[in-house]
Amino acid sequence: MQADFSDQLRRAISHERLDAYRQRGSSSDDAELFAHYAWNMALSESLYTPLKCLEVSLKKQHEAASAQFKTNAWCDLPGILSPQEINKAR
Repeated sequence: MQADFSDQLRRAISHERLDAYRQRGSSSDDAELFAHYAWNMALSESLYTPLKCLEVSLKKQHEAASAQFKTNAWCDLPGILSPQEINKAR
């Protein structure tokens, strides 16, 4: 029964994705490997809402700065970023 379930999961999840978990030190035991995969899915799901909120707030900040400086490229204007910040972005 467990082997059949493992085979079904293996067919549903790409080999490349599962190999990434094996290479990062996850056990070769199928049950533990699938547990790591499920944990990663749950973690990703839990981060979706905070990341969406961050995206929306950054978009609003960009819109406000674009309106203030009358250009969508406001971050390229002289004095907005220090030379060190510009070099880090490139």
